[in-house]
Amino acid sequence: MAASDSPLKRRTRDGIIVAAKTPTLLVVEVERLKEHKKYKKQRRVTKRYHVHDPEGRSHVGERVTIEESRPISRSKRWIVVRKGSKDNQVSA
Repeated sequence: MAASDSPLKRRTRDGIIVAAKTPTLLVVEVERLKEHKKYKKQRRVTKRYHVHDPEGRSHVGERVTIEESRPISRSKRWIVVRKGSKDNQVSA
């Protein structure tokens, strides 16, 4: 079986665009729940990803799905896969 026969399993994340200063660079904030080791309480942890948007049509506040990719620049390793609908937008 050749490597091109099987598709790569790439990580995906859902997040909200918090900055869009340049046409193809977005900053997406992803929130997840993490359990405290000792006290077992769930807490929110956020992480910011620099994401490549080849079409340049995304705006701040939109919910997007991002996917891991090859390195595009020094900080960009994720690309926009799918934009959420306007109902999923967060008011800023």
